[in-house]
Parts: sequence; structure tokens; C-alpha cells
Amino acid sequence: MNQDEKVNIVQAMQDYIKEHVDSDLETMYEHIGYSKRHADRLFSELLHMTPREYVRKVILTDTAKELLATDDNIIDIALNSGYETHEGFTRAFKKHFHTSPEVLVTSFFLKLFVID
Repeated sequence: MNQDEKVNIVQAMQDYIKEHVDSDLETMYEHIGYSKRHADRLFSELLHMTPREYVRKVILTDTAKELLATDDNIIDIALNSGYETHEGFTRAFKKHFHTSPEVLVTSFFLKLFVID
């Protein structure tokens, strides 16, 4: 398999994950027509992360966008994103973005009111 084929397969996996972030990864493997082992190997080879890690990053990115675009409570967004607790969500969010969801929301809204 050449590099272009690998890139196309991994891109198809990324596209599928973004469109079906709440779906089971087994469905993605069936959709692209590769075994879990082979698909995971290709994904990790090109992106240096597993599909599961990629899903987590997509979910966290979506939650950050939602935090900035809505007035919803952080806990509601966390629970709607599949996290069972506020603490678990905050821990994952901090690990990914190097800041807490509270700081993100607060700093974003403070910037809206700062006059240059």
C-alpha cells in the first residue's frame, strides 16, 4: 500500500469520525472496509494517536466551541458530551487545552468587553 492510499484511508476515517462522533468505532471500521487492527495501525502511523484518542479530541473541540457559542452550563455540556462527571470533563479538557473550561469561558467573555 502506497502513502497516498494510506492518507486516503486515514482521511476517510477522520471524516467518518467527525460526522458520526457518537457512533461506535466498530461501525467506522466496517464503513472503511478494514479490520480494527489494520485501521488502527494506519491511523497511528500517520497521526501518532489512536482513533479513540482522535474521537476524544474531536469531542473536546466540539465542547469548547459549544462553551463559547452558548450560555449552557459547563456541567450540562460535559454530560451531553458523554462525560459522567464535571471533574472528569475538566481533567480531560485541561489535558487537551492546557486550561480549564471555566477559564476559557471567562477569558473569552472578558475579551468581548475590553476596549482597545
